[in-house]
Amino acid sequence: MISIKVHTQGRERLVAACDSDIVGKTFRSDGLVL
Repeated sequence: MISIKVHTQGRERLVAACDSDIVGKTFRSDGLVL
């Protein structure tokens, strides 16, 4: 299942989507951490 959240600041809007199976997990690769 995909989780979606809309962040709004003034007239700007950001839509974030994530596979709910990976929420809360940490991924590392070549110095990058997600």
